[in-house]
Amino acid sequence: MKSNSKPSHHFIDKYVEKISLKNFPNEIRDNCRLLNRVLKRENLGIDLSGHTVLYNPTVQENINYTTNDTDEPEEIIETKLSNFFVVPTHRLYIKNNDNIQEDGIGVKIYTQISKKKYKCIHLNLNNEMIEKGFWINPSYLDHDLYLYNKSFQQYLKMAIKLSTRILSKSEFKIFDGEWWLENRFADVTISDFEDYAESRYTRILDHPSKTNGALKPYHDDLDSDESLKETDKVIKKDTFYFLRALLELVKELDLLQIFTIPENSEENVGWEDDQKYYLPYKKTWEWIDNWLQASKYPISVKQKELDIFLHEEKIIEIEVEKSSGRKRADCNVTLYHKHKERVFKISKARITEYINAYSNL
Repeated sequence: MKSNSKPSHHFIDKYVEKISLKNFPNEIRDNCRLLNRVLKRENLGIDLSGHTVLYNPTVQENINYTTNDTDEPEEIIETKLSNFFVVPTHRLYIKNNDNIQEDGIGVKIYTQISKKKYKCIHLNLNNEMIEKGFWINPSYLDHDLYLYNKSFQQYLKMAIKLSTRILSKSEFKIFDGEWWLENRFADVTISDFEDYAESRYTRILDHPSKTNGALKPYHDDLDSDESLKETDKVIKKDTFYFLRALLELVKELDLLQIFTIPENSEENVGWEDDQKYYLPYKKTWEWIDNWLQASKYPISVKQKELDIFLHEEKIIEIEVEKSSGRKRADCNVTLYHKHKERVFKISKARITEYINAYSNL
């Protein structure tokens, strides 16, 4: 893709989540430490409040990046550039005829919204967006993320480019014009792929040693009935264990009836009615993943892929964003008067039916 073409909404692929420091205490700290190791070379960094900052080079060598302290307190230590910081997650490549071309990076953009919570925006930035900075507005971000001065965009661009050094060669996604294919093999780089196969939906890349360098999705070998049967069995078995863990979870929770206002929203664990459970999406996945690890059955299917299968089995409902067409498993639901949250909408009846049907896998 040439830099003068605008990215499609499929390429942008934005979504937003909120992160509680109580549930994920190390996520912000570890990302900041990792970034500061590379950003300090250009007098840039992330401060303790999650701002991207430009340090005064006369005192920069004396800064303790863990505490943000300096031996020269009378000096101006930093200039705040933005009230957010950017963490790269993947290099982004696109299909251009028979070639694979790099055209941007996938990022997570963090901003602190309270003492205990951060907002995290997942966004794909192509090269033009990074160079010109037009993504720094409410159309791409939200109204509460901003630069302190428009002239600071040049420093933020520098910080983003420097931060890509934390990415390994195996951390990449390929956009085939319709879907994203994500690599998850540590020994695979973009140079291992020479051709394309049609993909039916978003998938993880299969290992090139199995495809002779062709770009094919994992669990989608159209030429092998045995492979499809084995893949189908794995997904169904993982879904069975996921749902069994979910039932263990709801047994331990004190769920509120739908439309009930919680006494303490921070400690509330979800709602239910006669037909469905309404559970916080991120917390539910985190709890189930921990339960499965402890039970020595960690599921092999990735979170988004399992979400798709749960929807296909009519176990969960999804929401389709009007602007982008993106399908979300975290549905925006009115849980009580004038209050909406993004939750898993899970059918009680379908959980029971599925477990009964596949208990012998």
